[in-house]
Amino acid sequence: NNAANRDLNRNFPDFFQDNTRAEQPETAAVRKWIHSLPFVLSANFHGGTVVANYPYDNNKFGLRKKSVSPDNDVFKHLALTYVKKHPNMKNAVQCKERTDAFENGIVNGAQWYPVKGGMQDYNYIYGGVMEITLEVSCCKYPSKSTLSSFWNDNKQSLLSYLAQVHRGVKGLVRDHNETPVANAEIRIVGRDVVFRSTNRGEYWRLLLPGDYVIEVVAKGFVTIRRQFTVVGDKVTKLNLYLYPINEHRHASVAVFDRITAESSAHHNPPHYPLVILLLSLLSALVLIH
Repeated sequence: NNAANRDLNRNFPDFFQDNTRAEQPETAAVRKWIHSLPFVLSANFHGGTVVANYPYDNNKFGLRKKSVSPDNDVFKHLALTYVKKHPNMKNAVQCKERTDAFENGIVNGAQWYPVKGGMQDYNYIYGGVMEITLEVSCCKYPSKSTLSSFWNDNKQSLLSYLAQVHRGVKGLVRDHNETPVANAEIRIVGRDVVFRSTNRGEYWRLLLPGDYVIEVVAKGFVTIRRQFTVVGDKVTKLNLYLYPINEHRHASVAVFDRITAESSAHHNPPHYPLVILLLSLLSALVLIH
């Protein structure tokens, strides 16, 4: 909680239910940060138990039951990636005075218990960021003398988690004059969560191996769809070209040919933000999920 004793992890806008709690200044600051600097991957840290929790945290009726996101496969992979390198979390530790039992050390948020207004779902749905919640301490308020042990327990997990940004698909969205197209709405077909291109036209999405179709929608341009494949834990680099609506009849075939050639050629990767892990200001070792 903040100085006003408000639970900040119940203070974000919620996709499933109206959140009528007055927005706190800390929440407003974090929301501004999320939307001003594009993140790829994030995690927020809590105390109170030991588990890796993944979206969704809520559902339409606020019931305690599994609420699966369109990227459920990726979120489970991210959670397991963290857990496998943690000395205790992977053993499904049960804290004293808690009856929770977490299979493989991970849990779907709403299946554990629903949270309205949580940062995790907000980041994913409204920020286009893949985020999980990490409960790393049975003790909600651990002594400062134990903090170094928490670092040692989580260091390798954090490094493995960070490395997951180098998978999936990434590239640039540009028009026919090579000008970046900012704020284009992008989605992976069948995974109906929209993410957007940056001011420099950059985009990225974490995905597991497989065949996908990406769709790009931008005002004044023809909507395009392109097929691509993610192989192993590698990144598929795919630059996407948009053409003005009034040139649609003349450009539709050219767009497909150009993108196919672009995606198969060797290019220097676009510059992505170096800051890829959002360590939540709201919850480090003090908020229980």
